[in-house]
Amino acid sequence: DLSNNRLCSKEAATLSGLLRHCKALARLDLSGNDIKADGARSLCSALGECENLTDLNLRGNHIRAEGVEILAGVLGGCPGLSRLNLGLNLLNGEAVGSLERIMRECTALTDIRFCYNDFTGEPAKRLARALGECRRLCRLELPLCDLEPEFCSWLA
Repeated sequence: DLSNNRLCSKEAATLSGLLRHCKALARLDLSGNDIKADGARSLCSALGECENLTDLNLRGNHIRAEGVEILAGVLGGCPGLSRLNLGLNLLNGEAVGSLERIMRECTALTDIRFCYNDFTGEPAKRLARALGECRRLCRLELPLCDLEPEFCSWLA
């Protein structure tokens, strides 16, 4: 657990070098840091080698749509990923395509947390449809995402 340590993209790059040697890593909690998209890019070079990763918490890192796009390119290589927290990352409609890809490729997802982001309009419909395809989903957190009242009907 490396949460709330004021880590930024520079520290994420250093951590990435260490993670390359942790092939059995199952849980990584970097919540409450400030790694941004550059830090996500650094981490991805190592995360792709963490085949046993089941729980990834990047809540509150300001990774934005650019960071999620980078993550989407490697998380498909983590077949056991069951918990993903990308809450409070300044995500909006631009991130939805990458989130769709993650949900499509990470078929073991049971717990998804995207709270405190901003999903409205057509991107929210696409997000709802992708969430509706997550057949193993047991927990979904989307508070304060500025969702329309119709969001629940879009899940069906």
